[in-house]
Amino acid sequence: MPLDAETETLLKRIADRLGCSVDDFFGASTAASESAALGELLHLWQRASQASRRRILDFARRAAGQDGDRDGPAD
Repeated sequence: MPLDAETETLLKRIADRLGCSVDDFFGASTAASESAALGELLHLWQRASQASRRRILDFARRAAGQDGDRDGPAD
């Protein structure tokens, strides 16, 4: 599935933050449903307001167990 330029840019920023490559998101170990979910999440993120984005990030941090850690992924 080809990515549009905006999605590709977002994925690059996410990969840089996580210390991996964009290809890692689509590697052999990644299920097709996970890739589809990531695409949907990025699409929804693009449509969300700034206030909604803050709530989404707060929720994602809680879900990942990183309430106060904004610098890296959970161990």
